[in-house]
Amino acid sequence: MLCETAEDETAIQSIIQWDEASDKLVGFCGFKSAPHECLSDASLLVGDQDSSYQTLVDAFDERQVASLARVIMLNPLHMLLPAIPIYMVPTCNRFTAESVSQNWSDINKLYNKHILPVLGPLIGKESYINLTAPVD
Repeated sequence: MLCETAEDETAIQSIIQWDEASDKLVGFCGFKSAPHECLSDASLLVGDQDSSYQTLVDAFDERQVASLARVIMLNPLHMLLPAIPIYMVPTCNRFTAESVSQNWSDINKLYNKHILPVLGPLIGKESYINLTAPVD
């Protein structure tokens, strides 16, 4: 069987939430810097009770709240298999070609290791990177 991927950004509510399981704030996309660049993981560990209030204050002073979600879907080309979200990250749509290329390289490596034996090869070319190219 063959698979292809799809990528898109979609609007989300610009809110920060606390993930109890990881004790992290999620919904930031990076630091408020000039120029700002969205990161793959901009979550923030809250930490112990004594410093958590200051961590929250600093987070909203220093970090950018995301307004979009970047989503990559895996689409198995079989009518009985649904599309599967394999990557989702908060963003404000300000990322570099280098960071996107690195994301695709990481996804390709994970696909080849874990999914290729089950679903088969990825086909087609993405706008950022050729997913059918060999990976070191």
